[in-house]
Amino acid sequence: APTRLFDIAPGGEHGWLLMGWMRGWNRPPSFFDNVERLAEIGRGSPTGLAVYRHHAFGSHYRGGVFSACWSLGRVYFLPLTPEGSTYRSQAETFVKSTGSGGFAPCDLAIGPAGDMFIAIGGRRTKGTLDLELPNRWLLLWLAE
Repeated sequence: APTRLFDIAPGGEHGWLLMGWMRGWNRPPSFFDNVERLAEIGRGSPTGLAVYRHHAFGSHYRGGVFSACWSLGRVYFLPLTPEGSTYRSQAETFVKSTGSGGFAPCDLAIGPAGDMFIAIGGRRTKGTLDLELPNRWLLLWLAE
């Protein structure tokens, strides 16, 4: 199923026709009772989500959403633009893997100073914790 971002509202229909992870069927956007999607990211495995409410990365990122994708090795940023009673967004790639190092983000969190922590694991790689700072990037190896 494609990765997508919704503005969740009470009483709205946000996705699946059937209960249970093996029996679900993704609701197409053409269904009349479907809630508008804020953004369609495409293929992926979303694994972490955080709203950025700090100033460290700059005003462009404040109030937007960061989303981790395990299968493609990326962290997306989705700026939220008000539109009526909801928002619109277009995904931007914030961090992506290069080479064969094995960047598989499985969660992310925003620290009190506005730094982003990205947990990485799976694909037979050593678990790590990346720390995204406004002007530099650190890779912290976790003890086995």
